[in-house]
Amino acid sequence: MAGTNPFGKYFVVGEQPMNLLQRYINAVRQYLPEALRDDVGRELKANIEDQSEAAAAV
Repeated sequence: MAGTNPFGKYFVVGEQPMNLLQRYINAVRQYLPEALRDDVGRELKANIEDQSEAAAAV
């Protein structure tokens, strides 16, 4: 099927990396207990951003 997106709602062609990161974090958070969502979400975002910056510096 020409022109279809095999990744559905999880990936939009041309999407900005930070928007994709936030969507990933939101998807992870929905599977966590409510009491942990904010802390784990912030920690996950910080870890991914740190790894991204380190990879870019190489």
